[in-house]
Amino acid sequence: MRRLAGGGNRAAHSSISSAGAESGAEQSADIFFYIEPGALIREHREQLGLSQRSLALRAGTTQAAVSRIERGLTAPTWETLRALLLAMGHEPELRARRLVGRWDPLHLAALREHAPFERFALALSADRLAAGLRKAGAEASGE
Repeated sequence: MRRLAGGGNRAAHSSISSAGAESGAEQSADIFFYIEPGALIREHREQLGLSQRSLALRAGTTQAAVSRIERGLTAPTWETLRALLLAMGHEPELRARRLVGRWDPLHLAALREHAPFERFALALSADRLAAGLRKAGAEASGE
């Protein structure tokens, strides 16, 4: 999977899907937000056999703007992404799923790169920080 180019909002388990009817049956393909919006636009445009110019005319924008989005030079707004997908007959959906665990998967992967004794030292340091914050909070509230 590719990360979103050009910045923008990233969410670990958010996804964009474009639902459409295919062969009479409605199908939905989840595409994780880590994919570049331009790749999503290009994929649907090419599946429909549309040129960048014809898509731009349908969506009320320019061919140059579509080109910049597809090449990842510009990160489109949600409104622009929605307009382009609607022009191709796809309704975009934005969803968020709750993480399974209470830890961020990227954080866990980074921790696993450390040796066990290093992870233990990090845990002790976090515990000391939490204890210090509890003590400071108790003193500040007059407890």
